[in-house]
Amino acid sequence: MTSAREPNADRVDEVLERLRETGHRVTSARRVLLEVLAGADAYVTAQELMDAVHDRVPSIGRASIFRTLHLLLEQGFVHSSARGGRTLYALWTSCCEHRLVCTNCGAIVSFHECPVGGLQQTLSKQYDFDIVGHRLELFGRCADCS
Repeated sequence: MTSAREPNADRVDEVLERLRETGHRVTSARRVLLEVLAGADAYVTAQELMDAVHDRVPSIGRASIFRTLHLLLEQGFVHSSARGGRTLYALWTSCCEHRLVCTNCGAIVSFHECPVGGLQQTLSKQYDFDIVGHRLELFGRCADCS
């Protein structure tokens, strides 16, 4: 049986493996929450995460969802952003990630051009710092919200 993998399915597997390597258990709550975040095309609220997880696995409790979210934030796999009095969440999909983020609807547009590659090399040499990745977010309004 063959099935199409979600675009970020490899990232989910990578995060789960990194959790295992650091001594954390891989639970159904962790897997489902990661899959929900990987499938989101915009930042999501905690309530939206809980609703989406419960749609998939109703037995996963609120405490498990929040513990998992906290762990993923702590480990650097998830990014939070406070906007408009709300905290929004998104999965980092790589170590070198570039995004345009709509401040109105939360839509995320990833782009692959790397405008900071040269800066990264310069800073690495200047400060004798082994840089392993970077993340860049630019905020504005998408075409639908403009």
